[in-house]
Amino acid sequence: RRCGRYDEALFASMRDVGRALAITSVVLVLGFLVSLLSVMDSQAGFGVLLAFTISTALVADFLLMPVLLLVFKPFGPERPR
Repeated sequence: RRCGRYDEALFASMRDVGRALAITSVVLVLGFLVSLLSVMDSQAGFGVLLAFTISTALVADFLLMPVLLLVFKPFGPERPR
């Protein structure tokens, strides 16, 4: 609402929050991949599943979410420049 335009708001949010989101996701993925060293196969599989899920969520946050916002414009119409 502050920017008035979806493309400007997306750029600003990705610049501010995108870096923290990427770093946090990478740390979580690496943390769960440590479970691959486990002797228990079920625990190793669970770690891989969680790492894959977090990676998929990160890709969706960076690629799918901006497209959905630009297409559906859930916060109302844009203001003219």
